[in-house]
Amino acid sequence: MSTDLKGRLKEKAGAVAERPKNLADQIMALAPQLAKALPRHMSSERMARIALTEFRKNPELGKCTPHSLFGSLLTASQLGLEPGPLGHCYLIPYKGQVSLQLGYRGMLELVSRSDKVDSVYAYAVYKGDEFTYKLGTDPLVEHIPGANTDDDALIAVYAVAHIKGSTIPRIEVMNRKQVDAIRARAQARSNGPWVTDYAEMARKTVLKKLCKTLPLAAEIALSITQDDTIRPSFDSEETASIFEITGDAEQQEAGKEESGDGKV
Repeated sequence: MSTDLKGRLKEKAGAVAERPKNLADQIMALAPQLAKALPRHMSSERMARIALTEFRKNPELGKCTPHSLFGSLLTASQLGLEPGPLGHCYLIPYKGQVSLQLGYRGMLELVSRSDKVDSVYAYAVYKGDEFTYKLGTDPLVEHIPGANTDDDALIAVYAVAHIKGSTIPRIEVMNRKQVDAIRARAQARSNGPWVTDYAEMARKTVLKKLCKTLPLAAEIALSITQDDTIRPSFDSEETASIFEITGDAEQQEAGKEESGDGKV
C-alpha cells in the first residue's frame, strides 16, 4: 500500500473517531451550523436543546435518518421558528424520515414579516356560534363566538388579512369537510398536532390557503408551499460529514486505488 494511501486512511480514521457517537451528540455538534442559519435574536444552543427535548418527547424521531432530522432543523433555523410547545413548527416522524410541519403560530409569524400585510388572523367556528360572511366586491365576516370550543363541535374556519393601502379585506373560509380533506393528505394525519391540536391545525390550514393570495416575499411563500415536506439538504461538507455513514475505510480507499480513482 502506498504511503499516500496510508496517510489518507489515517486521516479518515481520525475523522471517524472524532465523529459524534449518538444522535444527541450529533445534534449538539450541529450548533455551529445552526448558528449560521439562525437570525441574531435566536441562539444555536437553544435550538439544539429544543431539538433534544423534542427527541426525548418523541422516541420515533430517533428511528429516523439523521440527515432528514438535521434538514428539518436547518430549515426551522433559517425560518427563525422554534419546534415544540410554542406551536411555531413540529418535527414529524414519517416512514423513517423527519418532516417539518408549520404550526398556526409559525404561519402567522411568517406572514407578519411581510411589509405589505397590515394584519392577519384566523379563527374557528363552532356549533352554536353566530357566523355569517359574504364575498364579492365588499367582503365581510361577522362572528359571535359561543361557549362550545370542543374539537368535535368545530364546523368551519376562516382567515382574514388586511393589506396595507387597501380597504378591502381578503377572506378565506373552509368548512370542516374541506379541512379534513387536507388533513387526509398530510403525512402526519394520524399523529402529532393534527391529533393533539386539531383546531390550531385547522386554523393554519385556512390561513395557508389565504396565503396564496397575499403579497409575500418569495422565500416566505416558498417555505409555506413546502410545508410538511422532507428537507434532507445540507449547506456544507462539514455538516454532511457529521452524519456520514462509513464502512471499512481501508476497503473503500483500496477500492479507489484498484479502480484507478485514487491518486497514489
